[in-house]
Amino acid sequence: FYDISAKHEEFSNRGKDLFIQFSVKHEQTIDCGGGYIKLVPADALDDQKNFKGGEKETKYNIMFGPDICGYSTKKVHFILHNKGTNHLIKSDIPCETDEFTHIYTGALYPDNTFKVFVDGEEKKSGTIPDNWDILPPKKINDPSQSKPADWVDERMIDDPEDKKPEGWDDIPAEIVDPEAE
Repeated sequence: FYDISAKHEEFSNRGKDLFIQFSVKHEQTIDCGGGYIKLVPADALDDQKNFKGGEKETKYNIMFGPDICGYSTKKVHFILHNKGTNHLIKSDIPCETDEFTHIYTGALYPDNTFKVFVDGEEKKSGTIPDNWDILPPKKINDPSQSKPADWVDERMIDDPEDKKPEGWDDIPAEIVDPEAE
């Protein structure tokens, strides 16, 4: 695996559109790999050589790019960092898996909307609150509420007082069809 990084000055996109765009070309068919851009806070690294992935990953604000791993994962990652947590977009955005060059574009807008393009074609768009679990839910389970001690979870419960109607057993299971020959 390879990585490359470049130091940048601190910036803010508050009130501005932010576009992340780059091209990816897989020189051969890959089973597992990806090509991401990670926007790391300007003060997160004192030396670019200290950039890390995995368990001791360098903190980043945005991660964007294609990921291919086996037959099940072939998607564009779009991860936003907020208050110490990385939030992955909730839906899968398909990525290209061939050996041609493809351009990936992620756009964040000041009105809390986003768009993802692959080769200039829009693949996903919407609002950030609807597509990432960044904001706390509007309703949560009340921890002080619980089922009564005698609560029964079975869907169907026999009624011990239930009885067949009078004459039930006298009704034949089959009757003669007068129109049958």
